[in-house]
Amino acid sequence: MDSTRKGKSFPDSLSKTIPIWCCVINRAVRALRQEVLFSSFHFFSPLRILFFSQAGGATGDWDESLHLPLWITANERAQLETKLDGFVTKLLRCGVDLNELVLSVRKPLRPLWVNRNTHEWADSSFLTELAFSPVICLTASNSAELGVGERRGWTYVQGAGDDEEAWSCGLTPSQFWLHKEQLLSLPPLECEQLVHTIVADEEAKKAADVVMQLSDVIPLGDAVFLLELSKNHAETLSVELFRRYRVVITSESLANFGDEPREYCSDVSCFSYLPCKKHSQLLIENISDDKRMGHSLERALAAILAFFSSSSSLPLLIVTSDPGVGAVLAAALLSSREAKASKECMKRVLAQVTSAYGEPVYPSRYLAKQLNRFFLSSH
Repeated sequence: MDSTRKGKSFPDSLSKTIPIWCCVINRAVRALRQEVLFSSFHFFSPLRILFFSQAGGATGDWDESLHLPLWITANERAQLETKLDGFVTKLLRCGVDLNELVLSVRKPLRPLWVNRNTHEWADSSFLTELAFSPVICLTASNSAELGVGERRGWTYVQGAGDDEEAWSCGLTPSQFWLHKEQLLSLPPLECEQLVHTIVADEEAKKAADVVMQLSDVIPLGDAVFLLELSKNHAETLSVELFRRYRVVITSESLANFGDEPREYCSDVSCFSYLPCKKHSQLLIENISDDKRMGHSLERALAAILAFFSSSSSLPLLIVTSDPGVGAVLAAALLSSREAKASKECMKRVLAQVTSAYGEPVYPSRYLAKQLNRFFLSSH
């Protein structure tokens, strides 16, 4: 689901990006199935038996075509089709385990486009009977002349609701529906104040008296783990974490050790005052994707890599409130073990890290560029 600005019925994400991904995934799935079916290594594999039982998965009628909406020109279609095989190769070489994808895609993916002018389906049960798995591309925008339309008591601006992170102030859909009547009854300034109150109360409720334990740790790669804190940093870090891990904290504001910092290690002096950032089991560096902080990742990487490659046998734990920062930092640590650093290497490792995270993580381009500059420079 997406929205679009004036002059378009559908955004490029739905008319081009999603169709490209459907085609690329279809071709990658077929290639992987062929590898299993015709490889002697997989001769007795359960995967091979499963694929033989599924019609068309490797040698039969498996749709690999690029399906685009009718308004895409033939010239643009031709340009996109020249890039598809390269995208398939990159996907197959990204380093992420694709077995789950192969098992879950039983029928080829194909996009269908729906907008406000589409006739409503009285019965959608026919979708399950199609020879493909439909990917519904729904645009929420109502096409308005010049992109603006007058409504009773308000003005509709086509596409104004896009990129909710720029205007929602952190309010989630579930929070909106819970407080809908109150929010819609207030004038703009009071509404925004209430939104900030709702978001802050929810964060405080989640983090109240929470002690982050070993069970909250997420494995991201070989000897690299992540612990994500809430944005208001109210959690207390468990003493047990410092017995099991070397810890990198990505902001001084996250270093909440509770009332007994002396319990963390034998060298109590390093926890008595936060400005002392270095210890054999603790490193605190301020890293952010805020451009006002400059190249914070580049400045911190040398110290963090040295900390990571020390002689300690303990795995490393990244403590952060920004999963994007954690993912990029984990990719940096894991990339440092590669024989030769390259952009492709770091893309592959970053894909592995975000896949291991278990939910969508989108590191900013600003952090990714810092990572590239550090590894591809004289460092």
